[in-house]
Amino acid sequence: MTAALIVPINAPSRAKRRLEGILTDVERWRLARTMASDVLEVVAGLRDMARLAVCDDPELTALAGRFGIETVVDETPAGQSAAVRLGFLAAAKHGWAPVATIPADVPAVSAEEIRTLCQDYPEVDVLLAPDRDGIGTNGLRVASADALALHFGEDSLRLHREEATRAGWRVQVISLPRLACDLDRPEDLAAFLRLKPATATLALLEELQVAERLAARDRPRG
Repeated sequence: MTAALIVPINAPSRAKRRLEGILTDVERWRLARTMASDVLEVVAGLRDMARLAVCDDPELTALAGRFGIETVVDETPAGQSAAVRLGFLAAAKHGWAPVATIPADVPAVSAEEIRTLCQDYPEVDVLLAPDRDGIGTNGLRVASADALALHFGEDSLRLHREEATRAGWRVQVISLPRLACDLDRPEDLAAFLRLKPATATLALLEELQVAERLAARDRPRG
């Protein structure tokens, strides 16, 4: 059975603080919104599956609505795990199971990769897709909304795997290279620019001359 997809989207004003040395506050706001738009555009094309966005920002809630994606308003934002849990609870109320989630900062993700994450896995209870470093969790599919305690953040792949093992679930880790490319740190921007996916995010980074900024930052001084 195809999983319902949950996409948590944080307010741009709180996003991407690890990029402060490369981008200004306004530029980080633009990047967060543009990435979310790219992800929502891909998700909007998956009309044969249930999709839900969890938003704590009125503009992004409206943006998801314009893409035809149902939204849940996160009135007390407390991080990605809490937002995903809110989405999973909403999915359970709809009777949707299994459920999956991806973040809104993976603008290179393809519809094919999302389908791979969400497709039927009769012998797997918990499916994990790591980030580029193999440390974070950029994709998660679980058999039911309450199957797993969520640990998004530092070392989340290991924590999710251990949590699933303790619960007796069958776990599998799969590689989805475009989903793996989130944009949290300057080195993530460099990797995304090398990948060159045809997205609004790429156009924005090129407009802002981010490659030149990264090169200037890395250039030896003296």
